[in-house]
Amino acid sequence: MSYANTSRGRVVSLKAKLAKNSKGSKSVIEFLHEMRAIADDLALAQSPISEEDLVVHVITQLGDEFNSIVAALRVHETPIAFSELSNILTDFERMMKENDAVHQSLLATANVTQKHTFKHQNSDRQFHTPGDQGWSSNFRRPRGGQSNNYNRHASNGNRSGHVCQYCNYPGHQVRTCRKLARFLKSNNLQLSDSQFNHTTSPSVINNTTMSPPDHQPWLFDSGASHHATPNHSSLQSFSDYGGPDEIHLGNGNSLRITHIGHTTLPTSGHNLSLTNVLCVPQLRTNLISISKLCKSNHVYVEFFPSYFLVKDLRTGMSLMRGQNIHDVYYAPFSCPPQINVTKLSLPASDLHHRLGHPANKTLRLIGRSNNSFSSVPSSFYCTSCNINKSHKLPFSRNSLVSTKPFELIYTNAWGTTQKSIDGYAYYVIFVDHFTKYTWLYPLRKKSDVSSVFPQYKRLVEKFFNSSIISLFSDNGGEFQKLIPELNSHGISHFTTPPHTPEHNDTSERRHRHIVETGLSLLHHSSIPLTYWSYAFQTAVYLINRLPTPILGNKSPFESLFSQLPNYEKLKPFGCLCFPWLRPYRRTKLEPRSSPCVFLGYSTSQSAYKCLQLDTRRLYLSRHVKFVCDIFPFTNKSLYPSVPFDNQTTLSTFPSTISVPPPLLRHLHLWSVLM
Repeated sequence: MSYANTSRGRVVSLKAKLAKNSKGSKSVIEFLHEMRAIADDLALAQSPISEEDLVVHVITQLGDEFNSIVAALRVHETPIAFSELSNILTDFERMMKENDAVHQSLLATANVTQKHTFKHQNSDRQFHTPGDQGWSSNFRRPRGGQSNNYNRHASNGNRSGHVCQYCNYPGHQVRTCRKLARFLKSNNLQLSDSQFNHTTSPSVINNTTMSPPDHQPWLFDSGASHHATPNHSSLQSFSDYGGPDEIHLGNGNSLRITHIGHTTLPTSGHNLSLTNVLCVPQLRTNLISISKLCKSNHVYVEFFPSYFLVKDLRTGMSLMRGQNIHDVYYAPFSCPPQINVTKLSLPASDLHHRLGHPANKTLRLIGRSNNSFSSVPSSFYCTSCNINKSHKLPFSRNSLVSTKPFELIYTNAWGTTQKSIDGYAYYVIFVDHFTKYTWLYPLRKKSDVSSVFPQYKRLVEKFFNSSIISLFSDNGGEFQKLIPELNSHGISHFTTPPHTPEHNDTSERRHRHIVETGLSLLHHSSIPLTYWSYAFQTAVYLINRLPTPILGNKSPFESLFSQLPNYEKLKPFGCLCFPWLRPYRRTKLEPRSSPCVFLGYSTSQSAYKCLQLDTRRLYLSRHVKFVCDIFPFTNKSLYPSVPFDNQTTLSTFPSTISVPPPLLRHLHLWSVLM
């Protein structure tokens, strides 16, 4: 017990240490080694921590100077391995150590490079390297060049007499410049022969990498708290600055602000907005505050040794790729490069065919996102699509309305290839549009609809003291025969258009509900499919008593009879039951009941349908005892006389359902029976 408590206490101590072990002044290697050691101790204590959780603990304890790299890691699409994280942090720490000085965080810092040129000059130069928010660093290179290796390269290259006008390195020309070749390849650009030949004009080449004098480059600075530019011509709109008149630099100097405005940076997706850009004429270059850029455009920035990427924060899609020029990260220049670029200018029809005949909405989306394609007019259409993609148009809600029961009746017939055990092959339903109440009549032939409808019509007129106003059906022949009778009684007949069953949606949905419910009843009780007529009539009986949101969570029964159904009467379909059969016995010594199967409810009597297992006779009885958890058809060994095959027929079955009493005063009795 003491050992267990000691182990548990050590686990708690190690987890607390893991959560509070900040990097502080330790190096990245020392910090990562400590975190890994704590994780290993947890594993030895039988409480290992996943590598992903360890990475989360590491990046949350790095400190403020690692905020920029932590922000990029937090939105990484896939989990980062601990070894990969170690390499990233080590490289980032090395980059920071290369800076000679660190500026202090100020109220409104712009942190600009005091002296900067794109060409290597024989003078002191001050390079700016973006760091984390709130600080940046400048470092001074020694007079006379970039390094000793560079001096050797320059002295050797001067012998050839050529200096590349793109990278300013001696020893080669623009045509053979490897740095230019890499840039052109990464941006899918090409230079014509004439542009290569005019090497004496550096503007031709500078347009691909550097901006001309009147278009200064935009420098990405994570230490800048505001966007800034020395020239208001770089802004799309501007006005006089109404705030403080100066900004403070990291070296203590102050510069005057003259204007404020905004501009945009074009990307492959959508333009990046630069708002509240300060115009400071004494600056040497344009500055982009990475913090402002990320917050106002919902993006994040990933830095690499030779380039950086601006990505959408939500989708992770790359929007912009910038270059590292002389250890400073620059945005792609907004002025169009003066080079020959192959551009597609396809008409909408050709583009539509190339893309595999997409929908017009998709075609316009591609056209808007790619400036190389022609715009897609709103009147564009494709004959091939209209011929081969023809489909039914969407349906709106049915405009037919009813204000009282029997004002509008939906009807439809349904049939199957398998006859029921009592000889039926079809059924017809009548659905009242106002109350959603359904009546089902089994049919031996579809043509029997012409004899069943008059029965239903008399039921409505005599029992409910009402009349049918309109009948809605499809164009089946069984309903076409009803037209003379409908006309003689002034009943409007609405039909669906050819091959459009969706217009008769009320009947179609009710068919689906009846069939699915009936088949579920048969399957649950293992009753053969030949008993579908009993299952479907039971399904209608139950559906009429189920509440529906269409009727305000009332049931069709309640809507028609204005009273709640008797749910206590409901029993499991197909269960074992014992009806009172004494009146059917010849002697007083015979059993007074027999095991039967419950097959539904009588619609004309307050009675249950009970199938006797040994004689296969069907009884209607009010006095029935149910065993709700036993289903005889599921166990053949207990009841060997049960007709399990689908070809058996009942020796006797009830006659056609009689019409309920026609007097309205029997309405309460009818509702009890139903």
